[in-house]
Amino acid sequence: MDHTRSVNSNIFFTEGMSVQSSRRRSMLTMVADSAGVRHDTLLCPCSGELYRQLGCTEYHRSCTDNYHEALRQADIEHTFTPASLNLFMNVPVTADGAVDRVPPATAAGDYAVLRADIDLVLVLSACPQDMTPINGADRTPKDVAVSIANTFPLEDAR
Repeated sequence: MDHTRSVNSNIFFTEGMSVQSSRRRSMLTMVADSAGVRHDTLLCPCSGELYRQLGCTEYHRSCTDNYHEALRQADIEHTFTPASLNLFMNVPVTADGAVDRVPPATAAGDYAVLRADIDLVLVLSACPQDMTPINGADRTPKDVAVSIANTFPLEDAR
């Protein structure tokens, strides 16, 4: 995400921006966003360590676990968890640099269309965070639907 923020000159991700590799190659471009929101590039993927810090004493699903499990299904081992693009997460930043975690500014049915700019393995995790209001005031993780198309006109995505 550090190269993504640098190339886009923005800490948020919006329509028209691209996700950059560590070698500054465009990997994905957001070509449509029905909600027109600022998607987060700052927060780390949730993890077992984060849940322990929040007081969880038993195993809790996490984006980190989801990432590594998905890669294992594709016979890929990765030694670390990279920074994530947090689609639909509402993470306001104040003038003094503080970040907050507030409910999404989106509604059921909102969507983002991402175009792959290179061949890649994309891992998507419906964040299981239920200890802060980042997934909504009811603190209930939401399902996500994914559709993959080889090519399509942008008008079909709207």
